[in-house]
Amino acid sequence: MTKKTVLIVILIVFIVSLIGASKFINNYLENNLLSDSNENSSLSDEITGNNTSILEDKSGETNIIEEDAKMVKLTNENFEEEALKSEKTVLVDFYADWCGPCQMMSPIIEKIAEENKDIVVGKINIDEEENLAVRYNVMSIPTFIVIKNGQEVNRIVGVVSKSKIEEIIK
Repeated sequence: MTKKTVLIVILIVFIVSLIGASKFINNYLENNLLSDSNENSSLSDEITGNNTSILEDKSGETNIIEEDAKMVKLTNENFEEEALKSEKTVLVDFYADWCGPCQMMSPIIEKIAEENKDIVVGKINIDEEENLAVRYNVMSIPTFIVIKNGQEVNRIVGVVSKSKIEEIIK
């Protein structure tokens, strides 16, 4: 075998190992982040029970509406009304579609919205709403900010458990 062939084989083995490790880590995180000490549900169980409707308003903006939950897509245009002027506590999820950790957190955030009807859960795509990300000094995603009476009262960054997010909402 030539050196080039050996290097190609090593590279292929390395890539396959990375893919396997990535799948293992994703499965581990999904199973452990979605379950609290008293719950043993899988990611598919969490997603299956969710009834999501996606509605477009007159401007063409897409708003996510959850049955039995208040979950909205926040934009520069509706942020003040939906988040700052809300009478309810607002959990704001700063995310991006390309962000793996954000995708891992999405079912958890949906479950929190479903279980906590006394809060509003807002999602802000930082690629579409850069001004809001800058305004709230979001440097890493996912970032979760809790707003009460128009003021930020708590913040947490990164992949965290459902119970940790519920803790900062209280």
